Amino acid sequence: MAIFGVICLIVLVGAAVLIYLQKTGKVGDRDKDLIPDVIEDTIEETQKRVKAVKKEVKEAKVAVKKAAKEVGDVAKAVAGKKTTKRRKKKVEKK
Repeated sequence: MAIFGVICLIVLVGAAVLIYLQKTGKVGDRDKDLIPDVIEDTIEETQKRVKAVKKEVKEAKVAVKKAAKEVGDVAKAVAGKKTTKRRKKKVEKK
């Protein structure tokens, strides 16, 4: 029980110090929600990075699938097998 009391006291003192620093202006808080601006900005930047990484992973996944198909075609060509895909006919312009 004493450990729980010590942990609560530490959290309470930390919150009090944070509120004091925000009120004196040493820690910025534009929207007055008791979350420092530095933390909010970091979270926004991290979310943007996560979205960008997700997009790149999707693009890489598509590229890997295309490359895997090409490798299969090359392996068949080396073995001497004919392609199963039909070649596109060239359309001549008059």
